Amino acid sequence: MIAGRWFQPGQPPGQSIEDALLVRRAVFVEEQGFPADTEPDALDPLSWQVVLYGDGVPMATGRIYWAEGDFHLGRICVLRDSRGRGAGDLLMRMLIAKGLDHAASSLVLGAQVQAAAFYARYGFEVEGEPYDEDGVPHYRMRADAEALRGLFGRCEGCKEDCKRK
Repeated sequence: MIAGRWFQPGQPPGQSIEDALLVRRAVFVEEQGFPADTEPDALDPLSWQVVLYGDGVPMATGRIYWAEGDFHLGRICVLRDSRGRGAGDLLMRMLIAKGLDHAASSLVLGAQVQAAAFYARYGFEVEGEPYDEDGVPHYRMRADAEALRGLFGRCEGCKEDCKRK
């Protein structure tokens, strides 16, 4: 069974993003070779973090934060042995839903070039030319909230004045 848990910015004592950092270090530092001093970073205290657990074991993580007039998704990753089980899709849908719940007009992310097609499936489009992040080419990508709402279907039969219809 896969379950997700959110960690809010400025977490109360006893809550920690250590499970998120464990996954991020395994994927970004050990597997992909990013510098170890990039995990954690200065955006962690400002971010909503989500961790997915498979049978109670951390398997995937991502975060969302507000900066420079946009909601940003980031640090999205799935452990190698957990890939192909739908965790990436669930993770994206949870992050997108969090942004929409906070009235985002659009969401942006920095995608490794080889992962751009994955994000495009959710409506993210490349903005501009690739940029370098620690020796790895990335694209800035953006998705409009109206298009993202389509990922969740339409609600029916609730309030007549519902804004989601």
